[in-house]
Parts: sequence; structure tokens; C-alpha cells
Amino acid sequence: MISTVVFMSRLRRIIAEADCNDATSHALNMFRSYKRDLYEEFDIRASNRLTGSVKAQVNDLLAELRLEVLRAEFEAAEPSPTRTICAAVRWDIDMARRALALRQECPERETAAPPVPKSVSERGRGDWLQRLRLVQGIEVTSRSRRLLNRLRRSHSH
Repeated sequence: MISTVVFMSRLRRIIAEADCNDATSHALNMFRSYKRDLYEEFDIRASNRLTGSVKAQVNDLLAELRLEVLRAEFEAAEPSPTRTICAAVRWDIDMARRALALRQECPERETAAPPVPKSVSERGRGDWLQRLRLVQGIEVTSRSRRLLNRLRRSHSH
């Protein structure tokens, strides 16, 4: 997935290089590609329910992008193709955020423990659950680190 800074530099290049009609469609296609990559990264599909934390993370990334597009829109001269193109992209971002907000949430995955496998004896159930919680904790930490690294990369560009 591309960072907000890279997205904005590509958007500015699209605006500078194409006429208004072509630039609008190119910019909208670029955002839709960005959204597709973002959804793929967070495993968001049309039919799955999302946890509240995933919805919040994706919404935050879209809100950050929207803010940058809005900033570029208002920095442009009053009657300009830049404003028109940025407004179209911003509208698509708003629609994506609204659709995301309407999705039903499921409980956080970390709280639900899967059933104990039949191969685990009665005596070993406690150890198995302890190991399961440890693995789930490592998974949560790993996801958090990936998010922090992605945020660091996006702010360092």
C-alpha cells in the first residue's frame, strides 16, 4: 500500500500532466486502487465482518488521506481543475469512510478462544490455553508493530 505522501505526489502529478476530465478519472482510479490495497492489507472483503480496531485503523488512514486531499484542494486557486479533481477524490474517500462505518462489527478476535483440540488431554488443557494466549498476545503485538512501522514510514516521507 502506498503512503499518503506518495499518494499526494502522484495526485499532483496527475493533475499537472492531464486535462481535467482525464485527470479526474485517473485520480479516482488511483484512489480506488489505494482503497483496494488498503482493504487487502487489512483483509477486508465484501462479505466479512470487521473488528472495531480494524475499522478504526482503516478509518484513520482514510481520514488522514482525506485531510491531505482537502488541504491540496483549498491551497489551489479558486476556479481550477485542481479543486475539481480533489473534490471528486475527497467525495470518494468520504463514501468509503461511510461504507466502512456502516459495516457490522464482530467481537475482537483475541477474546474468543477456539475449542480445545481433541488431541489435548484433560491434564494438558491448562497448558494448551496458556500457550494459546501467548500466541494470541504475540499476534496482537505483531499487528501493532506492523501498524506503527507503516505509520512511521508514511510520516517519514
